[in-house]
Amino acid sequence: MKHEEREVRQIYKDYGDNLYRLCYFYTGNVHDAMDAVQNTLVHLMEYTGTFESESHKKSWLLKVGVNECRQLHRQWWRRKVTADESLIDMEKAGVQTSDVWESVMSLPTKYRTAIYLYYYVGYSTEEIAKIMEKQSSTVRSLLLRARKKLKEELVEPQEDSSSRI
Repeated sequence: MKHEEREVRQIYKDYGDNLYRLCYFYTGNVHDAMDAVQNTLVHLMEYTGTFESESHKKSWLLKVGVNECRQLHRQWWRRKVTADESLIDMEKAGVQTSDVWESVMSLPTKYRTAIYLYYYVGYSTEEIAKIMEKQSSTVRSLLLRARKKLKEELVEPQEDSSSRI
């Protein structure tokens, strides 16, 4: 087995689950996510041996994965997604998990990406900045605006309806 092939296998072993989850989040279904992962791995085979560090491999892989999902989005985006039990716990505010998921999925892509990578995957704003090719201050602003939009959509309408009773 060639050195490059071993490197691709190792990178996939280390980060394949993260890549798949990210692609699934973007596409909303297993088949499109697998297509995006496969296309990302094809790109990875072209670039093995050129990575400066371990963190560069991960950032590069996820960035290419995001770009592949965007490509799929341009071709045939489907918005029908089922609720995921790992969503942000907002049920204490009277908000259903499915409502949170629908609200997150209705956000513009840049907000949705930042929310997903920060809350669901657990990346820092610096890591997200590398993946999204933005400044970390921009990522913090995106997160702030996304949270504000989610709060307006989910929490405040609940408060308005309860005050009318």
